[in-house]
Amino acid sequence: MNTPLVLEQIYDASISKVSQALTDENRMKAWYFPQIIKFEPIKGFEFVFSNDRSPYKKSGVLQGLKLFNKEGKTCLRVTHTGLDSFPTDAHFARHRFENGWKQLLTSLKGKLQNWIITLLNNFRPFIICCLLTHK
Repeated sequence: MNTPLVLEQIYDASISKVSQALTDENRMKAWYFPQIIKFEPIKGFEFVFSNDRSPYKKSGVLQGLKLFNKEGKTCLRVTHTGLDSFPTDAHFARHRFENGWKQLLTSLKGKLQNWIITLLNNFRPFIICCLLTHK
């Protein structure tokens, strides 16, 4: 029986910021896998990764990613199906996928905070200038 792996993570960022992190290849390289060569935010799209000389070929098909508002923050729900299609090897055990997604979602949380802080720092002089010159 193939039970989907479903995980949720809450982010203190707007849905649009989280969506951008999930759909922009360069941002995905920062939190997901730097080996991504090609990605499109279309359900069923097969990720293309560079060869990192791992004995296991990295591949992935975009499954379920859902963003919604939860108590004024953004909740991301990841649904990973097809785990039973992987070889019966300890490397592909369910808990490894679960731990891997938890690490990725935590990485995304840190990157979102850094991007927001960078954005604020970049615009702070402009905002201060506008405040000082506004009469």
